[in-house]
Amino acid sequence: MKSTWQLQDAKAQFSQLVEDALNSGPQWVTRRGRNAVVVLAAETYEKLITRKPSFRAFLLDAPAIPASAAIHEASRENPNHDAVPETLESINDRSPADDPIDENKSS
Repeated sequence: MKSTWQLQDAKAQFSQLVEDALNSGPQWVTRRGRNAVVVLAAETYEKLITRKPSFRAFLLDAPAIPASAAIHEASRENPNHDAVPETLESINDRSPADDPIDENKSS
C-alpha cells in the first residue's frame, strides 16, 4: 500500500494502483523522478470539481437581518455606549456634506 509509484511500477501493477486509490486515497505516480500524475477515486474527483458558490453568492444567499436587529445587537454588545440615534436608512439619506469626517482635511 504505497502512495507514490514509479511509472513502470504503476503500469505493471495498475490494478493494485487503482485498488489503493479507492481504499487508501490519492496515489502519486512519478516519471523520471518527478511527480507526474495523481490517481484518485472518481468520488473524490467529483467532490473536487463540483462548483461551490462564490463567497459573494454565499453572502447574498444569507438571510437578511433587519436594520433594527443589527442596531439592537450592537447596543447589546457595548452597553456603555450611547444608544445608536440613527437608523441605517437615515444614514443612507445623508448627503456627504452632513458627514462629520472630511477626508480633504489633514490632521
